Amino acid sequence: MVKRFIMVMLAMLTIGIQAFAQNPVSGRVTDKSGEPVVGAGVIIKGTTTGTTTDLDGNWKLANVKPGAVLEISSIGYATQQVAIGNAKQYNIALEEDALFLDDVVVVGYGSAKRKDLTGSLTQIDNRLIAAQNTSSASKVLEGAIPGIVYSIVDAQPGVDAGIRVRGLGSTEAGNSNALVVIDGVPAQNDNPLSQLNQEDIASVTVLKDAASTAIYGSRGANGVILVTTKSGQSGKTKVNFQARWGLNTPGTYANGQITSAKDLYEYVWQGIYNSYRYSANGSVGPKLNAETGQYETNLKGNVSHDAAAKFASQHLFDYIGSNTNFGRNVLGNYMAYSVPGLDFNSIIHTGSNATVSGTMPDGAYLVGLDGKLNPAATLLYDDTYANAILTTGFRQQYDVTASGGNEKENRDTCKFPCLI
Repeated sequence: MVKRFIMVMLAMLTIGIQAFAQNPVSGRVTDKSGEPVVGAGVIIKGTTTGTTTDLDGNWKLANVKPGAVLEISSIGYATQQVAIGNAKQYNIALEEDALFLDDVVVVGYGSAKRKDLTGSLTQIDNRLIAAQNTSSASKVLEGAIPGIVYSIVDAQPGVDAGIRVRGLGSTEAGNSNALVVIDGVPAQNDNPLSQLNQEDIASVTVLKDAASTAIYGSRGANGVILVTTKSGQSGKTKVNFQARWGLNTPGTYANGQITSAKDLYEYVWQGIYNSYRYSANGSVGPKLNAETGQYETNLKGNVSHDAAAKFASQHLFDYIGSNTNFGRNVLGNYMAYSVPGLDFNSIIHTGSNATVSGTMPDGAYLVGLDGKLNPAATLLYDDTYANAILTTGFRQQYDVTASGGNEKENRDTCKFPCLI
């Protein structure tokens, strides 16, 4: 009896395992003509589990429950759903999305349907624009369109980033930016999007290839960004208020930077040491040989190690590339340490007027003969501009918009935009 009971329990357990089994499924995604659809998304409906098709349109999912529903989608095609049964192979033929091809996009000085276009373009509608919490309209394009490079070309406050559609077209950074056209009017300044409130934008169209940008001539050689602003609709006036909050944090700006005063002094010392000891024929760094056309340096050394080390320690603040003439160098006479035995009267003053500086007296070096900071030196201050400026800030933005219209006019205004 006990043996029979155990056999029954094992049979029920086996049935339960089979009921919850997950089987691998695979297939191929093609269009109506049988051509593979590359990069189509295959996702289990209601989950985040999925994959994409390869260059041949093939796909494979490892664990799919029977009864699950697959969603297959791709740009330009209608999304299709397939219920999973007991089969392991599913081949899907996607239908073209007629609504997608009938979308009206802005091109040049007018508009056209996607199916009538021969050029390459990408459009961003205002839903994506409104969903982003950015301080500049140009940031909307970052990561939203394939092939767009959002590049910081100038760190000056108020200067917008450069937007590059077709790579580098010039050795000058500013001349590689795409042409920005706002409501059919080409921008006449270098920062058109930085002066535009993103709440005023209805859509952004990026023209990429020569066929799309030909109407703009040479100005469109680097690509064209068409910005269409919002316009009011007939009916009652609508008033919208929007408030946004966020945090602005600095990026990893410190990579490869010298952030310690100690390191800066020691690096400058090493540079002076190398220049004084190994420069060719007394010049600063390598020297051009007029006969051979090649640069030369004195790898054997002009002077001994001890002499070069003493020279670098003495002239840490006033070496300007000459072994006889001295003045204020890159350190700018900024002394961040207090050194025993070193005061204003003990320094041998060099240079004049704007280049005045000083030579360190013997035995009172900030950086010793070993190229290391004097262990007796005391740091006077440790404050930096980065500590004061590059901090996490609380960002607030408020927008009030009013729109409306009738058969004679359309109104859409953005009032009281406030960015804090």
